[in-house]
Amino acid sequence: MVRLRIKKVIDEKGLTMAKVARQADMAYNTVHSLCVDPYKYVNLYTLNRIAEALEVSVRDLLEDAPDDLSKNDNK
Repeated sequence: MVRLRIKKVIDEKGLTMAKVARQADMAYNTVHSLCVDPYKYVNLYTLNRIAEALEVSVRDLLEDAPDDLSKNDNK
């Protein structure tokens, strides 16, 4: 499973979601929702705009996350 690291990168760079949204020329609510829910669907165009605003690669905004193991606890 893939998880978004947008909020982590914003924090690491000392920026705000509002500033990133302005730099990416997108709605604050879009950036906010992707920060609040790191498993939310995002298209590559949006992810690329955020990456450019943060001056990082798209790869830096993604990380591997373990699948929810609680699904397998029903054995």
